[in-house]
Amino acid sequence: MVPLRITFISSGSRNPTDGGMVYNNRIADQLRRRGHTLRLLYVADARPRIAARPLRAHAWLARNLAHHSSDLLLLESRAYPQVLLPLARGVLRPLGPVVGLLHHPDYLVRSGWQLPVARWAEAQLLRRCRRVIAVSASTANLAGELGVARDRIAVAHPGIPLPSGGNSAAPAAPTPPTDTWTVTSFTADPSAPIVGETVTLTATIQKNGSVAPDGTGVAFEASVLSGDGGGYFTSTQSLSVTTTTSGGKAVAHFYSATQSNYSIRVRVQSTTTTLTISFSGGEPLALYGVVPGQGSQAGGETVNLAGSGFTTNMLVAFSVTGLDVFPAEVLSVAADHRSALVRTPALTGADPTQDYLAAIVV
Repeated sequence: MVPLRITFISSGSRNPTDGGMVYNNRIADQLRRRGHTLRLLYVADARPRIAARPLRAHAWLARNLAHHSSDLLLLESRAYPQVLLPLARGVLRPLGPVVGLLHHPDYLVRSGWQLPVARWAEAQLLRRCRRVIAVSASTANLAGELGVARDRIAVAHPGIPLPSGGNSAAPAAPTPPTDTWTVTSFTADPSAPIVGETVTLTATIQKNGSVAPDGTGVAFEASVLSGDGGGYFTSTQSLSVTTTTSGGKAVAHFYSATQSNYSIRVRVQSTTTTLTISFSGGEPLALYGVVPGQGSQAGGETVNLAGSGFTTNMLVAFSVTGLDVFPAEVLSVAADHRSALVRTPALTGADPTQDYLAAIVV
């Protein structure tokens, strides 16, 4: 075996009790025992205002790596945010091919608009790696979902070190229990939407067989299977959104203005479930009748509209001759989109002794 010069970049501290650093130190020790020359560089050793800002971290890395070369660059995942820009600009090229050490994908701890950006950035970095070392099979699966070819991923489990000073026959420390996450149901309402309709997605989550705690993070991701696409989650106007559970349920809303088929995946921790939504063209919007045909000026009554092309997010109003236009509330729409229940509005300013004629507008 030819000894190599290896540069190892980590963002972790030198704290010996940090689980990630214990893993990193064991790898470093084994590399040295095999005769390799190792240079360790800790991004966290930079002043905090530098380590937390990618542009400043780029300059700091450039200074520390000036006139330095190696045969291999080992890059720990917790340093990815600071290293992506230097890697893209070629600052790290003299350090040799890149091997990524993936403890835990950084994007999983992000939320809101940061999640899709962090996921994209991490995918770009991992695809530049010659090989990716994952600490578990589930982490390896996440790397595969980010676009890393399976034949470039290797799993190296951390293992459990023996107690200091103990003999080789000492029993291993007990493995802490692992939480089991389950998506017990994942539904879409309506299940057969038409173009222009908003679908409510509901995932029911359990942790260790019980209702998941409120505030549990749940990620929804959509991909286009066929059609023109263009759909999005309404709260982010993108193909991904992260929400939290309430009463064991996580809810997201998805909209499409085109006839398209989408695969929707929900993920909690490393557990995922998918369903398919097909937006059809539907019938033209039309109103044929209303039952009953009369009601109280105070409103609050339920009427049944008959027609075609109805959706849950359509607008319904009562245009009353001699008064005004009053918006009504859509309560529900039938699965065939040909009938809808609507709550009538109160007619403000109406004379209680007089009858009024209302035209229903959809």
